[in-house]
Amino acid sequence: MIKTLKQLIHVLWAIEKDLRVIASNTEALRKNSKNAIHRRQMMNI
Repeated sequence: MIKTLKQLIHVLWAIEKDLRVIASNTEALRKNSKNAIHRRQMMNI
C-alpha cells in the first residue's frame, strides 16, 4: 500500500512538472507571437 502511494505521488509530481513546463512554453510562445505581430505592424507604418 505504501509503495503504491509513493508511486502515485511520484507520477503526480512528474505530471505537475510537465504541466509547468508546458505552461511556461505556452507563455513564451504567446509573448513571441505578440512581439512578431507588433514588429509587423511597425514595419507597415
